Amino acid sequence: MGSILLGRIVDGGIIPGRLDKTDALLDGYGYYDEYTFFWEAGRHVLAELSSDNFDTYLFLEKPDGSEEENDDYNELVNLSRLELVTE
Repeated sequence: MGSILLGRIVDGGIIPGRLDKTDALLDGYGYYDEYTFFWEAGRHVLAELSSDNFDTYLFLEKPDGSEEENDDYNELVNLSRLELVTE
């Protein structure tokens, strides 16, 4: 079983995360952290998640309910990446 970390990016900043047994658990995936962030429409967003300790998975739920997700960016199990323009 792997672990996932849902992270947030703030204007090019890097926000380190840490997963442990007190975090929420997603059945079949592992522990995760969840963050909420807001940007105005038309903003270019690049979200990357990497780890030396687990297989990463990045998931984004948009305000309209649609979803974006990435697992194993460029076939690398320790890197997940999403790139989009906000609506």
